[in-house]
Amino acid sequence: MYKKIGSFLFIFILILTYPVFSQQFFSKTLSLKTTRYELDVKVDYKAEKIFGCCRLTLHNPSDEAISEIPLLLFRLLKVKAITDEQGAAIPYQQNVLSFEDWEQLQVNYVEARLPNPLESNQSKTIVIHYEGFLFGYAKDGWGYVKDHIDKEFTFMRMDGYGYPIVGYPSYKVNRRSGLQNYDYTLSVTVPEDLVVANGGKLAGKSTIDGQTTYTYKNLKPAWRLDMPIAPYGIVEDKHNNLKIFHFPKDKDNASMILKAMNTVLQLFTNWFGPADDFQGFAIIEVPEGYGS
Repeated sequence: MYKKIGSFLFIFILILTYPVFSQQFFSKTLSLKTTRYELDVKVDYKAEKIFGCCRLTLHNPSDEAISEIPLLLFRLLKVKAITDEQGAAIPYQQNVLSFEDWEQLQVNYVEARLPNPLESNQSKTIVIHYEGFLFGYAKDGWGYVKDHIDKEFTFMRMDGYGYPIVGYPSYKVNRRSGLQNYDYTLSVTVPEDLVVANGGKLAGKSTIDGQTTYTYKNLKPAWRLDMPIAPYGIVEDKHNNLKIFHFPKDKDNASMILKAMNTVLQLFTNWFGPADDFQGFAIIEVPEGYGS
């Protein structure tokens, strides 16, 4: 009898601990669209960790109500809480899964369950608190995604799932849904000897107790966020709103590139006339091997 009870308990424990997510995502449709992204990140270089808070505003363009919000994060980034705008907790589950069409690529797959379904043509904002480590996918068959935390060079971007992204662990499903198109506000806090680069407009910079927070806003609707961090120098043409983030040793080369950018801008203006809505352009240097 004791053996039977022991076997029953063992099976029961297995059921409780078995992953709650199905690996069959090909049949799913990703309808949700991100319309606004507000990300606040602190990089702890001593612990080599990210501490993030993300406010996602999501729109349901489909004809059906949506109860579950699927999210992707790097496998060592863990969600600590999900709430609505008023701070009420939203239940969620998370588990490390492989992409069903790329087994080497593992992510932390998170499903948030809305207490009240998001109706057709309605929007909702959720707040996601997360933290953890980032090591990229260079050893998993995605050679250029070397995203990691290091004072010499840090990279957080969509490719490395360094922040929550709406999607399923399926390339087929995510590609079928098309690109996102959102406004963003990005705030990143780093030691004051480092610079956070971004292609948006620098909306603020403040330093407290040796930590500097850079705040950027998008120039035009975006489909991704990129956050390279390094001891960057900056050369710029404020009149034309052209900017280059460069490594210290490459200042002369950056100045040459800035001159070439102005030449190209003038050439296009001569050909086509002044741009109706040109808000500037930024080039950000990254180490060799970090680009796709």
